[in-house]
Amino acid sequence: MSWIRCFSVLPNIITFDEPRKPTIVVAGYGWAAHSFLQTISNRKYNVQVISERTCRLNQNSMIGTLVPSYTSSVIPVIQDTCIQIDKDKKLLECAKGKYAYDYLVVATGSEVNDFGIPGVQENCLMCKTDKDVDVIRETLTKSAVILGAGPTGIELACTLREYGVENIRIVEAAPTLLPGFSNAFREYAYKHLCEKGIKFYLNSPIQRVDKDAIITKDRAIPYNSDEMVVWTCGVKPVAFARTIDAKGIIVNEHFQHSSFVYVIGDSCRNKGPPTAQNASQQGEYLAKYFNNDFANRDPYTFKELGRCLDLGDGYLIEVYGILFFLPRIDIFDMSWMLSN
Repeated sequence: MSWIRCFSVLPNIITFDEPRKPTIVVAGYGWAAHSFLQTISNRKYNVQVISERTCRLNQNSMIGTLVPSYTSSVIPVIQDTCIQIDKDKKLLECAKGKYAYDYLVVATGSEVNDFGIPGVQENCLMCKTDKDVDVIRETLTKSAVILGAGPTGIELACTLREYGVENIRIVEAAPTLLPGFSNAFREYAYKHLCEKGIKFYLNSPIQRVDKDAIITKDRAIPYNSDEMVVWTCGVKPVAFARTIDAKGIIVNEHFQHSSFVYVIGDSCRNKGPPTAQNASQQGEYLAKYFNNDFANRDPYTFKELGRCLDLGDGYLIEVYGILFFLPRIDIFDMSWMLSN
């Protein structure tokens, strides 16, 4: 990129022509895109954001309260649905129009993954979007069955207990809750939830969900028609990202997928866990790579900064191997910590 300015002389006037700044189109607006936009140099690049949502959904605080929470974008967002990429013409094709780019950053995030298990879509509520938590809050009953014992499932169970749901059961395919967390973290969380009266069915891979029972590999777990059944078992890249690679997009050490196309967040599958903390680090890394004119940088490495889980009555936190429980205080809110 040349920053030599050209000028022309007219009578009594000297005009300077600024070099054209490359245009970066960012597809999606979640944790990764938000971090990218906070770091990218507007002096060097024109940046355009195309997203179905004009603000970032704060899922961490949303699960803890069952009330949607949002963070506004640092620049205006064009509300549109991404459909596909025309790499030859360098166009992002969307429902309302086409957007030309010099560089495209795909950060469209993820959606619920039901893994093709029969009955999930018909018989389960989801817990991924603002509309999902609105439905959960409006459907509250005395009993609930949560499918999945990852961070979302555990935090949802604790939130439902705070909302007065008396009978809560959690079904998990793995032999332990919170796969990927430390043993100490898992043991503390398990004991804490058991003390709340929450029951676990571990090592129970789900084969199908009927209208009156969850069928696992070795048992049927019945539930009543007045019980909520909520699916929290996994996510997958959104449909637009799956048009690029149905299995999840592979990127190089600098998040490049192909010429002029970069991918960050849940849309790529080979750069660490699908967490908000990881997505934020990816966005910052890529923006600094752009700002440095694509000069060599060390390959991206996710740096675990700690874990935080909202257990309803307080926060379970692990930093550098040190685990502690912080009781909730009305004036003190830890929902800003990137837990999942």
